[in-house]
Order: sequence, then structure tokens, then C-alpha cells
Amino acid sequence: MLVSHLPFGYVNCPCAKANAATEPIPIILVTAKVQESDQESFAGLQVAAIFAKPFRPLKLPQEISKALGWDEM
Repeated sequence: MLVSHLPFGYVNCPCAKANAATEPIPIILVTAKVQESDQESFAGLQVAAIFAKPFRPLKLPQEISKALGWDEM
């Protein structure tokens, strides 16, 4: 999981996907930026999911499983 407001948060997405060793690792972005203009900056990042704060901590594992397609296994 990457937190977008931390230094190098979503900036690391292209680097992770360009590296053969880390490319298959799914990226989930956690952000407080929920406005449309903020969401546009996340377009094309090749992330499995984006979770906007505040999220429900007790539901987060279920939402992550759903985003990664693990609930279908």
C-alpha cells in the first residue's frame, strides 16, 4: 500500500511497475484526496485500487480482497 501524501507515495507507482522484480506486486493507493481534480492525477498509475480516507478499518480487508480479485477464488 502506498499513501499518496507521503514523500514519493504515488510517484513510486511507475517505478515499481517498470521494475521486473516488483511489477507483479499489486499496488493499492490510500489517499485523502477525493476531489475530481485530485483523482485525475491518479489516472494511469496502474494501481489495483484507490481507497479514499476516511475508510472503514473493519471493512478494509474485505475491500482489499475484492479489489485484488481474491474474493472470487
